[in-house]
Amino acid sequence: MNGGKGKRLLVIGRLLKSTGHGRREKVAEELRAFAKNGYGIDVVTLDDETPEILERYQQELEGVVGSWFIWRDPFLTLIRSCKRGILRAKGRRNSIEAAKELSKPLRPKLAPSHPFNALLSLPDPNLGWALAHRRQLRRLVKERGYTHLYTISSPHSVHFAGLWLKRRFQKLHWVMSYRDPWSNYPLQHPGRFTTWLNRKAEQFCLQHCDRALIYRGWTPGGVQFFRSTFPLSATKVVESPYIGCDEAAIDRVLAVPHFSSAPVPHELRFVHLGTLYGNDHTPRPFLEALTKFLENRRTDTAVKVHFLGGITADARELLAKNELLRGSVTVEPYLPFDEAIRLVAQADVALWFQADDSHFRENVPAKVFEYVYLRLPVLAISASENGYPILDQHGIGRTVPARDLEGIRHAIDDYAADKRRKGDVRCEPNDLFARTRFVEWFESNIAGTSP
Repeated sequence: MNGGKGKRLLVIGRLLKSTGHGRREKVAEELRAFAKNGYGIDVVTLDDETPEILERYQQELEGVVGSWFIWRDPFLTLIRSCKRGILRAKGRRNSIEAAKELSKPLRPKLAPSHPFNALLSLPDPNLGWALAHRRQLRRLVKERGYTHLYTISSPHSVHFAGLWLKRRFQKLHWVMSYRDPWSNYPLQHPGRFTTWLNRKAEQFCLQHCDRALIYRGWTPGGVQFFRSTFPLSATKVVESPYIGCDEAAIDRVLAVPHFSSAPVPHELRFVHLGTLYGNDHTPRPFLEALTKFLENRRTDTAVKVHFLGGITADARELLAKNELLRGSVTVEPYLPFDEAIRLVAQADVALWFQADDSHFRENVPAKVFEYVYLRLPVLAISASENGYPILDQHGIGRTVPARDLEGIRHAIDDYAADKRRKGDVRCEPNDLFARTRFVEWFESNIAGTSP
């Protein structure tokens, strides 16, 4: 597409990760908003060796994105080559297990305080990609005459690419999009030097960008954090409404013939969708409370729990030791979006585990909006004494401290009693977090306001 006269947008971000469906569909909404405002759009992204995802995404954005540039990360390419060598040596090069192994995240799972994590937190393992492709990016901007630049993190190192371009093409209107906090991200190394360096880098990027976009329910402290930490650049920061979920995509999934999300009599089904990060972001307190419920069950309603996306090591250990739990709990690895949504839609109650760190405590992940759209009441287990109160405020669930095992057991008992009495515990339909509100806001405040 050619877009309006002189309005050419270059988008830089990591969009092809196998686990990044939610990121892709939100970015797709934003790119459509840019296109609606007359921009010609090209996309530069990392090569995550997911050709099937690229093909689907290109089809989804046909007529919106003009050209795609898929560039490799030299560091991750090296790691993949090493993995392939190891699998080849084991005779598993072409096996299904090998394919699964290669699709796993390439960043090692390290505790934030692990010394090696300091290197992976400056600001992230994709820094090599930003450094390796600077000349290609400069040539692209020069040849194609982009007037606008939109960088999407994480990884935050893509903002370094934006900074590098902005300093060489000062008329380029640069918008930074924060999908995760940067210098106060809890999974980064907490060392003083690492934090100081990230804060300086973030400050430098904010000084040079024209606008910075943060998302409500995803940035600890919201705009106030930027006002107190980066006062000279805080006026550039704008906060979106809650981004909601892709209601149309969910409706398409549920419209499949013969699919039913009707409640199952005499069975209460809990579901958790997505990744858990360990430490205090763990389902263990819920599982311990569920054990108490199962040992002293006062109803004939069976309880089933489905974790879609895996569980933490401490929870796996508990399951391995507890036969009673194993009869009620099912753990699935990462699932494609359509399959995951169907399984969530068949549940009665959704789970949300809130960690104590401010980022996770204030973060409202996309799955919560999907839960609400699917009418599931949400049981939040909060490692903090003061859990994020969005559920209680809107009457769409309840929040219980993780230390209060009796309170969690009581909540399970209440849902089981309601299921036995009413046959269905799901909420009334609502539009609390309609995606259309976010899209309208983005069209007016981001895509429609740049010079």
